[in-house]
Amino acid sequence: MGADFILAVCPQVVLSDRTDQEDHKGRWKKIGDLIASLTGDDFRELYDSGFMSDGSLGDLEWDDLETLRDSVDPFAEAREEILQAVDVATTLDHGRETGDIRLDGMDWTANVTGGLSWGDAPTSVSGSYFLVSSVPGLYRLLLEMSREDFVEQVLFPPTPVIRVRWGGDEEPTYEVLEGGPVAVQLVDAVDESQLAIEYNGVRVYHADRKGNLSEHWLAPTSRCDVDNDLAYDVRDLPAVPEDRVAHYLNVLESRGELASTESENQQKVLMMFAIDQGVIDGEGHFRGLATPR
Repeated sequence: MGADFILAVCPQVVLSDRTDQEDHKGRWKKIGDLIASLTGDDFRELYDSGFMSDGSLGDLEWDDLETLRDSVDPFAEAREEILQAVDVATTLDHGRETGDIRLDGMDWTANVTGGLSWGDAPTSVSGSYFLVSSVPGLYRLLLEMSREDFVEQVLFPPTPVIRVRWGGDEEPTYEVLEGGPVAVQLVDAVDESQLAIEYNGVRVYHADRKGNLSEHWLAPTSRCDVDNDLAYDVRDLPAVPEDRVAHYLNVLESRGELASTESENQQKVLMMFAIDQGVIDGEGHFRGLATPR
């Protein structure tokens, strides 16, 4: 006989650490109350199923359940074993033998573990999964919690709140206040407003003339005045061969960057051709002689 594939499943649930003072949504209390309500008959069935360790229940005298009911709590160790199983099976913090899955149509997330078995446990954590699914009412309780998490995390995820500090000569810093990790992109409004074109990784900006953008003068950086040695005149750029103009206009159209006037589009075509020819280098500098100011 060969080995059989065995798969164990448990709902994935957001739980606080059992040692934390704050119990997330009171979930550990709900789980504890359910486990506390288990009777001697329930534990007998769990013991017979083979999913509870002998150390928790093996020494009990099952023929005298009335005596067991009169004890302080003969099942204290067994209840703790179930709590530990919940802690293992509802998270993915216990090694590479587990994973999670949510198929189309599922309104909850499943933690899974498993593998080939010759009658033994397929993984070191599968016993916890089997025990959780065997405790009366426990799997359904965890399933309801997993569905709550699905609604909050997938259907209505929290809106990220980000605080950005930016001023003076300091680099901007940010912190995420809530909503989990997010990607932050800071946009310099001046750079954005003065950008003439970005093409093949090269940025060219409009030069500044007394607080206004110059129609013809360009620069490799924003906030560059027309009197700066780095500024250059777009009219100094080489003419674009007629058979290449349509190509550059198509590129602009495909990027949604066609301007409203023909003169603006002509300037963009000049800049793109100059970049391709190396007349404007990778840093946006003009490699030619500027028209005298």
